[in-house]
Amino acid sequence: MRRLFSLLFMLGAATLHAHLPEYSPFLSKNEPKRFPVKELVAWRLENPDDNSYLSQANRTRGSMDPIIRVSWRKQDDGVDVTVLSPNMKSNSGPVHVSSATIALYGYSADLNRDGLIDYVRMCPYGNNGVGDVVFVLSEGPHYRFSMISILYAGRDDFLDISGDRGFIFCFQR
Repeated sequence: MRRLFSLLFMLGAATLHAHLPEYSPFLSKNEPKRFPVKELVAWRLENPDDNSYLSQANRTRGSMDPIIRVSWRKQDDGVDVTVLSPNMKSNSGPVHVSSATIALYGYSADLNRDGLIDYVRMCPYGNNGVGDVVFVLSEGPHYRFSMISILYAGRDDFLDISGDRGFIFCFQR
């Protein structure tokens, strides 16, 4: 029994990877570069309306980049996301994007290379690695929402496979 417990403890403490480095599809010198994304941060900490507001890190009050409003749904749990213009008017949404109700985090970058900021909102279901990833991509003056369910998503899943500064999201299911 002691040996089984020791073995389980050692396995649980090991770092998990999708593959061993020697079985990677890329040679170590040819590994793809990470696509540069910035952390989303709480834009406004006072939330009189029970919503959370996220924006790019280092955003100034005069910035013309949109703000993401995350609204918690009381009737059936989950999250609605709205893209707000700098003057706090609704640009796109609200859209129900996930049933996850855990802490907010995400990233921003120009994912579709149109010169406008796009957003990725991570919606974990808990500490088990399962969650939803919500992509909020600029499409002309408005934004389009899409969501995928994934396992263990993070900053390292944003890759530039071809080296052309193009974005690819790689994840494990």
